[in-house]
Amino acid sequence: MDLDQLNDSQKEALEQYMTIMETEDMEAALIKLTSHDFDVQATIQSSFEETNTESTSESRNVSSVGSSSTSNVRSSSSNTRTNINPNRANNNTFWSYLTIPVYLISRVLLNILYLPLYLYKSFKTIGYTQPQPDPNQPAVPYKDRFEEEFGEVHPEFLRGTYAQALEKAKNELKFLVVVLHSDSARDTVRFCTEILASPFLLDFFRENNILCWAGDIKYTEGYQVSNTLQARNYPFMGVICLQKRPNQSDSGKMLVVDRIEGFHDIETVIQKITHQMERCQPYLEQIKADRFERESSRSIREEQDRAYLESLRQDQEKERKARQEKERVERENHEQQLAALEALEITKRRIIYRKQLKDSLPPEPAATEKNIAKIQFRLPDNNRVVRRFSANDTIQTLYNYVETLQTEPEEDQIELNSELPSNYVHETKFVIVSPFPRVQYEPSETTLESCKGLWPSTSLVVEPVDPVDL
Repeated sequence: MDLDQLNDSQKEALEQYMTIMETEDMEAALIKLTSHDFDVQATIQSSFEETNTESTSESRNVSSVGSSSTSNVRSSSSNTRTNINPNRANNNTFWSYLTIPVYLISRVLLNILYLPLYLYKSFKTIGYTQPQPDPNQPAVPYKDRFEEEFGEVHPEFLRGTYAQALEKAKNELKFLVVVLHSDSARDTVRFCTEILASPFLLDFFRENNILCWAGDIKYTEGYQVSNTLQARNYPFMGVICLQKRPNQSDSGKMLVVDRIEGFHDIETVIQKITHQMERCQPYLEQIKADRFERESSRSIREEQDRAYLESLRQDQEKERKARQEKERVERENHEQQLAALEALEITKRRIIYRKQLKDSLPPEPAATEKNIAKIQFRLPDNNRVVRRFSANDTIQTLYNYVETLQTEPEEDQIELNSELPSNYVHETKFVIVSPFPRVQYEPSETTLESCKGLWPSTSLVVEPVDPVDL
């Protein structure tokens, strides 16, 4: 697979895998990552398992070869003994007896000479082979074990995997010190009590924001990390930070810039780490400056985007309010138009009703006629009207007459070319009363002649029910 065909997440996984495994073979790394769908953790685990299997097989092969060589040597010696003794016995038994002491002395000398070689091979086979971790033994967090054995004074050990510690140090542009613990190392206890538990180391780590991850090589992850960092002597401290690789134009890689193997006093440890910090810090500061510049540019863009979106939101809000106001005005205008049309229609119907009512009123009797009632009306506008009514006219006739006296402002502008609807109900907005004593006359078919207060003459007052409408 070509590097150009990878997406950003796959490129990041490739870089992380090559960083953790400390390999430059990109093609092999791509093959392994592809076989695990670019799952970095699974690929690392698989690679470590392959390494462990190869180491175990190699150790077993070396042991077998050593055993075979020893057996062959012993078989050869035995065969030689078997072949020599019969020949010498056959030639001369007496001579044979004489040479036995010489033979025994020579065999002893040969064995003495062979012993260092045998011990060297055995020592090489089993003495320098790193003990394999027991996969069935549960891993104990190094912090918990350290506090149980040496106390609570120690650097702040990162919890999580070695890969997570690397990623944290890379993202935060900090130095990472990896501590590898081995119970079989001679200076382990001294290292834990004098170095890791030293207040000077704690203060140094805190003041310089140094991260610390620790592991025990008797557990799988610690063993794998020791192989990755190529640890040879214990206790082991590896100083790791982001650095630009020689002749590379990429953004840098997490590299082991120093290995502190075996026991060193606290001053030497701090001096070594300080030296690497002074050497590597300029590159980290440059990366920090670049990140800060990118972050500032991103913040400026985000602020500009927020300002643009806020301006856009305000414009949209103004448009929404303007649209709502326009719709409200249009709605009110429409409602007013409907109300005006409805009011005009009501006025038109009242005018038509009054016209029809006026046409249906009995004619006013002559002054010379007998049995007439003369009634004076004081209207709401204080005008006075006098009219004669027949004795048989009713109180309803009085109401009809007063109704015909009402006028409308739009009366001259309305065309009366239609009929009243069959369901029209007229609303009378006045009452007729007699002031002294006050008597209110309701519309009825009672004749004027039979009503003593109205016959033969009287003065009445027309009072509006709703003054606003009159």
